[in-house]
Amino acid sequence: MKFATAIFLILGLTGSAFGGSSDWKFYGGATVAGGEPEYLFYDAAGLQHVGTHVKVWVKGLPSKELEKARDAADQGLIDRAAKKLAHYYVPPIARLRNIDQDQAIDIILFEEIADDATIEPRSRILYEIDCPGKMIRDLSVWLVGQHGRPGTRDTPGEWKHIPPETNGAALSTLLCPLT
Repeated sequence: MKFATAIFLILGLTGSAFGGSSDWKFYGGATVAGGEPEYLFYDAAGLQHVGTHVKVWVKGLPSKELEKARDAADQGLIDRAAKKLAHYYVPPIARLRNIDQDQAIDIILFEEIADDATIEPRSRILYEIDCPGKMIRDLSVWLVGQHGRPGTRDTPGEWKHIPPETNGAALSTLLCPLT
Protein backbone atom coordinates (compact mmCIF):
# COMPACT_ATOMS: atom_id res chain seq x y z
CA MET A 1 0.00 0.00 0.00
CA LYS A 2 1.37 3.40 -0.94
CA PHE A 3 2.00 5.93 1.85
CA ALA A 4 -0.56 8.48 0.56
CA THR A 5 -3.24 5.79 0.35
CA ALA A 6 -2.51 4.69 3.91
CA ILE A 7 -2.75 8.29 5.18
CA PHE A 8 -6.09 8.77 3.40
CA LEU A 9 -7.46 5.58 4.96
CA ILE A 10 -6.19 6.46 8.45
CA LEU A 11 -7.64 9.96 8.29
CA GLY A 12 -10.85 8.81 6.59
CA LEU A 13 -10.16 11.04 3.58
CA THR A 14 -11.82 9.15 0.77
CA GLY A 15 -14.15 9.87 -2.15
CA SER A 16 -16.32 12.86 -1.44
CA ALA A 17 -14.07 14.27 1.28
CA PHE A 18 -12.43 16.40 -1.41
CA GLY A 19 -15.60 17.02 -3.43
CA GLY A 20 -15.75 20.77 -2.80
CA SER A 21 -12.23 21.65 -3.96
CA SER A 22 -12.69 20.94 -7.65
CA ASP A 23 -14.93 22.36 -10.35
CA TRP A 24 -15.31 19.62 -12.95
CA LYS A 25 -16.42 20.66 -16.44
CA PHE A 26 -17.56 18.23 -19.13
CA TYR A 27 -15.46 18.27 -22.31
CA GLY A 28 -15.98 14.97 -24.12
CA GLY A 29 -16.24 11.24 -24.10
CA ALA A 30 -14.08 8.22 -24.77
CA THR A 31 -14.31 4.48 -24.96
CA VAL A 32 -11.65 2.77 -22.90
CA ALA A 33 -10.30 -0.76 -22.59
CA GLY A 34 -13.12 -3.23 -22.47
CA GLY A 35 -15.36 -0.93 -24.51
CA GLU A 36 -16.77 0.97 -21.52
CA PRO A 37 -17.73 4.54 -22.45
CA GLU A 38 -16.57 7.35 -20.16
CA TYR A 39 -17.53 10.99 -19.89
CA LEU A 40 -14.51 13.25 -19.53
CA PHE A 41 -14.19 16.26 -17.21
CA TYR A 42 -11.46 18.84 -16.57
CA ASP A 43 -10.87 20.62 -13.26
CA ALA A 44 -11.50 24.31 -13.95
CA ALA A 45 -10.61 25.24 -10.36
CA GLY A 46 -7.19 23.62 -10.60
CA LEU A 47 -5.98 25.10 -13.88
CA GLN A 48 -2.36 26.22 -13.81
CA HIS A 49 -1.18 28.74 -16.37
CA VAL A 50 2.60 28.71 -16.69
CA GLY A 51 3.65 31.13 -19.40
CA THR A 52 2.00 29.90 -22.59
CA HIS A 53 1.34 26.44 -21.14
CA VAL A 54 -1.70 25.16 -19.24
CA LYS A 55 -1.66 22.26 -16.79
CA VAL A 56 -5.00 20.61 -16.11
CA TRP A 57 -6.28 17.52 -14.33
CA VAL A 58 -8.91 15.47 -16.14
CA LYS A 59 -10.90 12.48 -15.04
CA GLY A 60 -13.04 9.93 -16.83
CA LEU A 61 -16.23 8.70 -15.17
CA PRO A 62 -18.15 5.63 -16.38
CA SER A 63 -21.12 6.86 -18.40
CA LYS A 64 -23.44 4.16 -17.03
CA GLU A 65 -22.75 5.22 -13.43
CA LEU A 66 -23.20 8.92 -14.25
CA GLU A 67 -26.49 8.26 -16.00
CA LYS A 68 -27.70 6.12 -13.09
CA ALA A 69 -26.76 8.88 -10.62
CA ARG A 70 -28.52 11.47 -12.79
CA ASP A 71 -31.68 9.36 -12.94
CA ALA A 72 -31.63 8.93 -9.14
CA ALA A 73 -30.73 12.57 -8.43
CA ASP A 74 -31.67 13.83 -4.99
CA GLN A 75 -33.26 17.22 -4.38
CA GLY A 76 -29.93 18.82 -3.44
CA LEU A 77 -28.38 17.90 -6.77
CA ILE A 78 -31.44 19.09 -8.68
CA ASP A 79 -31.47 22.37 -6.72
CA ARG A 80 -27.77 23.03 -7.48
CA ALA A 81 -28.32 22.41 -11.20
CA ALA A 82 -31.46 24.59 -11.21
CA LYS A 83 -29.55 27.40 -9.49
CA LYS A 84 -26.88 27.29 -12.21
CA LEU A 85 -29.56 27.42 -14.91
CA ALA A 86 -31.29 30.32 -13.15
CA HIS A 87 -27.97 32.21 -13.22
CA TYR A 88 -27.60 31.57 -16.98
CA TYR A 89 -24.76 29.09 -16.63
CA VAL A 90 -23.81 27.54 -19.97
CA PRO A 91 -21.48 24.52 -19.92
CA PRO A 92 -18.13 25.31 -21.60
CA ILE A 93 -18.67 22.47 -24.10
CA ALA A 94 -21.38 24.66 -25.68
CA ARG A 95 -18.55 26.80 -27.10
CA LEU A 96 -17.53 23.78 -29.20
CA ARG A 97 -20.77 21.98 -29.97
CA ASN A 98 -24.37 22.93 -30.44
CA ILE A 99 -26.28 21.55 -27.48
CA ASP A 100 -29.98 21.86 -26.83
CA GLN A 101 -31.56 22.68 -23.47
CA ASP A 102 -32.08 19.03 -22.50
CA GLN A 103 -28.42 18.25 -23.25
CA ALA A 104 -27.34 21.31 -21.25
CA ILE A 105 -29.37 20.14 -18.26
CA ASP A 106 -27.83 16.64 -18.46
CA ILE A 107 -24.33 18.11 -18.71
CA ILE A 108 -24.93 20.41 -15.73
CA LEU A 109 -26.20 17.44 -13.69
CA PHE A 110 -23.16 15.38 -14.75
CA GLU A 111 -20.82 18.23 -13.71
CA GLU A 112 -22.54 18.43 -10.31
CA ILE A 113 -22.22 14.67 -9.87
CA ALA A 114 -18.53 14.86 -10.86
CA ASP A 115 -18.03 17.63 -8.26
CA ASP A 116 -19.56 15.40 -5.56
CA ALA A 117 -16.81 12.80 -6.18
CA THR A 118 -19.14 9.91 -5.34
CA ILE A 119 -18.30 7.95 -8.51
CA GLU A 120 -14.84 6.41 -8.70
CA PRO A 121 -13.01 7.62 -11.82
CA ARG A 122 -11.71 5.13 -14.37
CA SER A 123 -8.91 7.55 -15.26
CA ARG A 124 -7.10 10.58 -13.84
CA ILE A 125 -4.58 12.37 -16.02
CA LEU A 126 -2.56 15.54 -15.57
CA TYR A 127 -2.01 17.15 -18.97
CA GLU A 128 0.24 19.99 -20.03
CA ILE A 129 -0.84 21.91 -23.11
CA ASP A 130 1.57 24.07 -25.12
CA CYS A 131 -1.02 26.58 -26.35
CA PRO A 132 0.85 28.36 -29.17
CA GLY A 133 2.56 25.13 -30.28
CA LYS A 134 -0.76 23.23 -30.26
CA MET A 135 0.88 20.28 -28.52
CA ILE A 136 -0.06 18.16 -25.51
CA ARG A 137 1.61 15.68 -23.18
CA ASP A 138 0.58 13.78 -20.10
CA LEU A 139 2.53 14.42 -16.89
CA SER A 140 0.81 11.90 -14.63
CA VAL A 141 -1.52 9.05 -15.55
CA TRP A 142 -3.70 6.82 -13.38
CA LEU A 143 -5.94 4.35 -15.23
CA VAL A 144 -8.05 1.37 -14.30
CA GLY A 145 -6.99 -1.37 -16.67
CA GLN A 146 -9.02 -3.96 -18.51
CA HIS A 147 -8.99 -6.35 -15.54
CA GLY A 148 -9.92 -3.70 -12.97
CA ARG A 149 -6.38 -3.09 -11.77
CA PRO A 150 -5.17 0.50 -11.57
CA GLY A 151 -1.90 1.45 -13.16
CA THR A 152 0.10 4.65 -12.77
CA ARG A 153 2.85 6.54 -14.52
CA ASP A 154 4.35 9.74 -13.15
CA THR A 155 6.97 10.47 -15.78
CA PRO A 156 6.12 13.05 -18.45
CA GLY A 157 5.11 11.64 -21.79
CA GLU A 158 6.34 12.87 -25.15
CA TRP A 159 4.94 16.05 -26.63
CA LYS A 160 2.37 15.25 -29.32
CA HIS A 161 0.65 17.45 -31.86
CA ILE A 162 -3.05 17.87 -31.08
CA PRO A 163 -5.13 16.37 -33.88
CA PRO A 164 -8.36 18.16 -34.80
CA GLU A 165 -11.70 16.80 -33.60
CA THR A 166 -10.21 15.03 -30.56
CA ASN A 167 -10.60 15.43 -26.82
CA GLY A 168 -7.16 17.07 -26.77
CA ALA A 169 -8.38 19.62 -29.32
CA ALA A 170 -11.45 20.29 -27.17
CA LEU A 171 -9.27 20.88 -24.08
CA SER A 172 -6.91 23.12 -26.02
CA THR A 173 -9.75 25.22 -27.45
CA LEU A 174 -11.48 25.56 -24.07
CA LEU A 175 -8.38 26.28 -21.98
CA CYS A 176 -5.91 28.15 -24.15
CA PRO A 177 -6.27 31.90 -24.43
CA LEU A 178 -6.93 33.21 -27.91
CA THR A 179 -3.70 34.13 -29.66
